[in-house]
Amino acid sequence: GPENPHLKRAIQTIIQKYVAGLPAHEDYFAKGGNSLGAIQAINDINKTFKTRLSIIDFYNNASINKMHDLMYADFTDWRPEGVPEPVPAVVQAPSATEPADFVLEYGRARRDLPSLFLFPPIVGTGLVFRPLAKDPLVQEEFNAYAFDLPLVRTEERIMEAVADTLYEQVKSRLYNAEPVYLVGYSVGVHPAFEVARRLERDGRQAVLLMLDRGPEMEEEYEVNDEFVQQLLANHEPLLTQLIDAGAGTRAVVEARIVQTLKGLRAYGQPAAINSPIFSFEARKNWAQDYMIHWQKYTTAGHELQHLEGTHFEALSPGNIVLISQTLKKAIHEKASIY
Repeated sequence: GPENPHLKRAIQTIIQKYVAGLPAHEDYFAKGGNSLGAIQAINDINKTFKTRLSIIDFYNNASINKMHDLMYADFTDWRPEGVPEPVPAVVQAPSATEPADFVLEYGRARRDLPSLFLFPPIVGTGLVFRPLAKDPLVQEEFNAYAFDLPLVRTEERIMEAVADTLYEQVKSRLYNAEPVYLVGYSVGVHPAFEVARRLERDGRQAVLLMLDRGPEMEEEYEVNDEFVQQLLANHEPLLTQLIDAGAGTRAVVEARIVQTLKGLRAYGQPAAINSPIFSFEARKNWAQDYMIHWQKYTTAGHELQHLEGTHFEALSPGNIVLISQTLKKAIHEKASIY
């Protein structure tokens, strides 16, 4: 089709900041790009071209050529003007007060059931897990708890400090010697993994379900106000719905996001654990085969399954059926996976 070389070159310059040397026809995710880099890339594109493209637009047009074709009709004669504005300086997390109770309990605890703990994605609230925690199979088989991400008073080893805080809550909700079930969604896979390590240290067995984030995602972004605001915008209207439902003030949510971004930048690749891992990879708009890498981080069994839709649809009704069935399978087939 028709091409504006100035437009294509500008898009190429932006996207190649997050996947160096990406050929124009190659898929960003297939060549190692991740969701946080995608958010910053679409933010840069919107800033440069004064557009209002969404992260979904990027997922559906995840190459330089496809992004050019998406934008061409509105930028047929576009030429660059001047030098791009400088990237804003790094900002600190906004002042916020963390709610005292960051554990969401679903149902009355039964001492004959194993405990299930749910670790949230970048928005930092366990409210996203309500459909899964309320699933009849989950209610029948588990004592289910979802975490809001706690704010910690440290700038060092943030991920470890978060895991330590969450582990104290986990320990107080174990009612028997059954394995402990941990589900991490997106960036929630990392604190879930660290809590599993702590359970093993104390002689407990864990079972992990990892939803659509691999263990070896490289984070190349600047934690600045513009990036955080773009990330917040990309999670609307979900974000407003969660805040209205009790996820905390917008300042608290923003503070959780900034803390998570900083924690991810400093979090290295961990050593393997001895607990089985079930990993789930979204079929659409992502590179394939990144979740298989979890097999290197367990000396027990690993099983890979696929979720329908995009990363943001991991907890759709159909996917919840698959996840809950996998949890039940993990309970009733313990001998075959440990």
